[in-house]
Amino acid sequence: MALINNAKVSQDIAAENRPWLTLGLPSRHHIWWMHWTWLYVSLVWAVATDRRHDYWSYIEQWRLVLAGQNPWGPLPPEFGINTYGPVQNLLAVFLPLDRLGPKLAIIAIFGIAASFLLKRLLAERYDGRTLMLYFLAVPGNMLITSFGFTFGSNDVLAGAFIIFAILARLDNRSILVGFWLMLAILLKFYPALFMPLFMIRDDRKIDFKLGFAVVFFLILGMALSYLAWGDAVAEPFRTAAVRGASFLSIFAVIERSGGDVIGDGLTGLLIKYNTVLVLLVAAGTALWTWFSGRPWLICMVIVVLSALLTYKVGHQQFLIPWCSAIACLPLLHTRQADQTAMGAIPLMLFLSLFSFVHVIYDPIIFAENNARIWPFLAFPAGIISLVLIIRNSRPGAEHNA
Repeated sequence: MALINNAKVSQDIAAENRPWLTLGLPSRHHIWWMHWTWLYVSLVWAVATDRRHDYWSYIEQWRLVLAGQNPWGPLPPEFGINTYGPVQNLLAVFLPLDRLGPKLAIIAIFGIAASFLLKRLLAERYDGRTLMLYFLAVPGNMLITSFGFTFGSNDVLAGAFIIFAILARLDNRSILVGFWLMLAILLKFYPALFMPLFMIRDDRKIDFKLGFAVVFFLILGMALSYLAWGDAVAEPFRTAAVRGASFLSIFAVIERSGGDVIGDGLTGLLIKYNTVLVLLVAAGTALWTWFSGRPWLICMVIVVLSALLTYKVGHQQFLIPWCSAIACLPLLHTRQADQTAMGAIPLMLFLSLFSFVHVIYDPIIFAENNARIWPFLAFPAGIISLVLIIRNSRPGAEHNA
């Protein structure tokens, strides 16, 4: 009840101070109509585009699961390697329905998460800026709507789990937070970067109950996975350690050029021990944001972006959960959070444009000369958004939006 009352106060202040935010807005009824249309068209588009990108590999992995074999076992070279966690294997239950069954399930689950998020935004923050940010981060974000839905990317599912976890955290439901984070982490592993930031309470203390919940569910999940697949569940961890730099990572440019712009051998070391680098960046940024007095969700978007900018595997889909978290920022009901979300727009626009081009005409993405250019565009876009987010989230702007 207190949360609802605070939301109404925040909304009243927003309308009073910036009346233009509520002028010319579509009604809630029309917003929901557009929302369901978006999801329906997305499902139709997912069927029309059939199997593309990594989804071919997904199907082969799920076939191994259904056959009772090791899903991390050898696959033909054209299908690459399975670098995903055990939750990925659970999607195999949808494969007997249709080869696109898991793809449609991924989109449907994300659609449910987006629906819960939109419902809460409309109830607590019905203003133009909030709706604009939601549109840019979720339905209007081609990283999700075009890339994620077309290719059936499992990062879309990770984004859904992060949304559920954030909504549970806003309601102080620690057990539910632990459950959703477990699913995200045991699907893709990198969402583990989100976990420590969920533990920052509103009074700046650490919520150990939430941390214990996450650890408990992770141990339970890994134990059940071990019973099902044995020590093969550790294979993704071994694979991650030996992967090279790829795609949008700034390290990929250095590798392709055959040079070492940082120093003799240092680039190779940063790639070889990239996991250590990412963890150091994440830990250092987390401590700095925490001691600076920033709220937990703002800390999260800063830490995750900082870590992903230093990650050697530069795939744009890793930012889907981050974009999902950006859409949740208005639920903090502070101008500080709103301005933080505004700082993310440059990177989201780049990701949206890049992903749209990737889906419509991917040869322009993978052409040798262009492949060298994209990281030089992606990395600065990420840095610009990171600088803006840090600047806009400076403590002192905590008053109600």
